[in-house]
Amino acid sequence: PIRCHGVSLSKIAEGHNAKAYITCASYSPDGQTLALGAADNVIYLHGVNGSTPYELFAVFDKHEAPIRCLDFSSDSSTIRAVCVNNVLKSCKSASGDEVPLSDIAWATARCPVGALVSGLSNASDPPVACAVNDGTIVSASHFGSVSARVWPATDAASAPSTRGHGGPCASIVYASTVASAGAFDGCVLQWNVAPATAAPPPPPDPVVVTEVEPEAEDAPAEE
Repeated sequence: PIRCHGVSLSKIAEGHNAKAYITCASYSPDGQTLALGAADNVIYLHGVNGSTPYELFAVFDKHEAPIRCLDFSSDSSTIRAVCVNNVLKSCKSASGDEVPLSDIAWATARCPVGALVSGLSNASDPPVACAVNDGTIVSASHFGSVSARVWPATDAASAPSTRGHGGPCASIVYASTVASAGAFDGCVLQWNVAPATAAPPPPPDPVVVTEVEPEAEDAPAEE
C-alpha cells in the first residue's frame, strides 16, 4: 500500500483486456459496474463486487471508432456512448447487448449527441464532451473552445464561448467550477460559470415622465 499523510492507497485488481488505451471510465449509479471505453472501439464492462473483483463480464463492440465518452442511465440498466465519429449507441449494462436509444433518465450528461443536446451541434466546431450542473450545460469543442448555455440545450441559438485550448479538447467536468482538459496541449483550464438558475439582476428604477401643460401665451396689450 501507498501511504501519505494518513491516507493509504492499495491496488485491488489489474486488467489488461483492452487492445488500446482507455479513453473514458464511469461507475454505474448503483456502484455495481465499471464501464471503460477504449480507443479500440470497445466498451469493457467489469463487475465491481463479484467473486473476483473487477472481473470483465461483457463487452460492447458495435462502434466503428474510438469511444469518446459514455453515460449510465439513472437506474444503472443502460449505457449510451459516443465515438469520435459522433455516433451515439446504447447497450444493456448487464450484458453489453445493443438496444435502441430510448427516452430515459440519465445519471450524467457527458455525451454531446442526443435530443437534449441537439442545440450543441456545430459542423464547423463540433462538441466533444459536455457536463451539466445547476441548470447549465457546458461543452468543450474540437477546436478548443468552451461554451455554456441553459440546460436542456435543444435550441440552436448561439451561446457564449471562449477559445482556451491550443487544439482539441479531450474532456470537461462541472462541479462548483468547470475544468476542461486539452487533448494535445497538456493543459487543464478552470472556469467560473454563473448558473442559469441565478436570479436576474434587478430592473432599473422606473423613469417617471410627467406631462406639463404648456404655458398660455400672454394676450396682446390693448392700444
